[in-house]
Amino acid sequence: MKMYRRNSKTLAPIIARCYRIPLYAIGFVTSLDYSNCKKEFIMANVNDYATGKVVSDLKLALYILKFVRTPLIGPFIGKQILKGIRKYEPKLANMDKVLKLIRNSKKCAVGERVCRVLDKNSEFTEGVFLDELADAMVKSGKAEYVKKEEAINTLKKYPKNPLIISKVEGKYVDLCRTSPSTTCIYWNMQRCGLKCLNT
Repeated sequence: MKMYRRNSKTLAPIIARCYRIPLYAIGFVTSLDYSNCKKEFIMANVNDYATGKVVSDLKLALYILKFVRTPLIGPFIGKQILKGIRKYEPKLANMDKVLKLIRNSKKCAVGERVCRVLDKNSEFTEGVFLDELADAMVKSGKAEYVKKEEAINTLKKYPKNPLIISKVEGKYVDLCRTSPSTTCIYWNMQRCGLKCLNT
């Protein structure tokens, strides 16, 4: 794989033809270079949520997951996707943990879970966004401000849907009632053997 990384411009078209993987997908994977992450940790940012970039990235990541079990190139793709998702530091959480996050926040907003836009026919669940992320989601028309108790009650409406919290700009401010069987990138990665969820 070291040879592939060093010569990605020349090898990418060959790999694309051999494995029938779109060239743009290979380009996306090879661009996920976090080799310097110890020096400068790359964080998810509020603007990615507001502009919809996070949804575009999720859509492409879900597509690329199809090739994780491809011989030779599959393990490399899986490793790169894991590195890319690390900036969110996703965790499974219980209501006690989420209650503390909401009560310690300055602002709350509620909106449908971020990934549902990729499949509008999937079950409806919601998420809670806190502080700066709440502002960004409200301004972009993707959420509405609510009081803390309403935010808590929103998450309580979906007891069968696992809670996953994600970091944005270094803080756990994306609290989602996920839908494991649909477009959630975390659960799809888990099913592909890419363990990304901490507890």
